[in-house]
Amino acid sequence: MGKKKLKVSKMKMKALYIEKCKDMVKKRRQEMSSSYADLQNVTLTAAEKDQNSLPCYFEEKTPKTTFEMELDDNDAPPNISQCESEAMTEENQYKEKDQASNVLPENQCEESNALPYIVEGTSEVTMQPEIQNLGHRIIDFNHFTSELVKISQHKSLFKCGLSTMKLISEHRIGLQSEYTYVCMMCNYKNKIKSSLDDVNKDAVAGIMAAGCGHAQLKQFSAAVGLPIMSEYTYNKTQNDICRDWEDTAWDEMKLAGEREREEAIKEGKVTKDGIPMIDVIVDGCWSKRSYRTNYAALSGAAAIIGRRFGQVLYMCVKNKYCCICARAQKKQESPKEHECYKNFDGASTAMESTIITEGFKQSIDMHGCTKQGKCCLCNL
Repeated sequence: MGKKKLKVSKMKMKALYIEKCKDMVKKRRQEMSSSYADLQNVTLTAAEKDQNSLPCYFEEKTPKTTFEMELDDNDAPPNISQCESEAMTEENQYKEKDQASNVLPENQCEESNALPYIVEGTSEVTMQPEIQNLGHRIIDFNHFTSELVKISQHKSLFKCGLSTMKLISEHRIGLQSEYTYVCMMCNYKNKIKSSLDDVNKDAVAGIMAAGCGHAQLKQFSAAVGLPIMSEYTYNKTQNDICRDWEDTAWDEMKLAGEREREEAIKEGKVTKDGIPMIDVIVDGCWSKRSYRTNYAALSGAAAIIGRRFGQVLYMCVKNKYCCICARAQKKQESPKEHECYKNFDGASTAMESTIITEGFKQSIDMHGCTKQGKCCLCNL
């Protein structure tokens, strides 16, 4: 019984170590074959991914050996270190063959028309945008989409479309942008504006109506990711808006005067010379409070309002101070050419009465009627 037990244990021991060495070699072959396939852009099939099947360039060259052992009591147990060394030697041989197969011929390396390797993998490749960090923009959606449709239908022999158009540049003035697209197939170029309306004018008009200025518009634009409008563009746009507002105000005052004039004629309020007479209310203000003691305001305004419809018929602003003129006078220099708003040199208390007098004098020229008014300040 003792001899049989020793014989079985020796055979199992040697067979286990041999199987372990074969598994190590097979695992190493599979790792090298997968790396080689990725490098050569080889797509492994389901049969090649099987552990039992290997690519053709890694087929085993040596036949499988079967171990038939007949051990007696005098036979020595198998040498474990020798089995491990044989397995490592076989692995090194396959490693040297793999390194030699990865070396490309010289003529293939020097070939200029050779395409680069494309490694296929399961991980998704994130495409980087052509122009980064553009932020947000204000666009007219209908206009922009219709222009994109037009450029996608441009005539070409290459059957180009929107997918072949590339954004190459953006020309921006404040919040208004103009984009340049170029077709990568036929080199067709076209420009698209973000909006047909003047977005800068709309933004500045809105910020002025809210009682804010360039600093507040800058903070708002930065908060929502819009481009920052420069101070030069803001001031230029603001001046254009002020001129437009002034022209609109004069037009509205003329329309209000015509309406008051027609009603006065219907009521029969006409002078001996045939000039209509309308009832008005006048009011004025200063740029700072006087508290009935300090009448030193540098600016004042007054308006004449029609009593029947409550619309403004005349208004004016008087200023006693100009910053550019004051600086030039302090330096004893002549002021540079500028738009001066200084139009009054008298006392601050005389600003309101001067404006109202000018309004009454211009009533016939502006509205074709005379005015008889009531002062809101003194209830006269």
